[in-house]
Amino acid sequence: WAQMPMNYAEQLLVNAPAPDTNPPPLPSDSVGLNKEENTNTT
Repeated sequence: WAQMPMNYAEQLLVNAPAPDTNPPPLPSDSVGLNKEENTNTT
């Protein structure tokens, strides 16, 4: 069973679109970093 879930997650990731899953985390991280940097500079 341990292998089943692992494979399932991997399959989901492989099946899921890389470009669609990549853009969301990128912008979110950029905003968080920008906001944090802005707060530190102020």
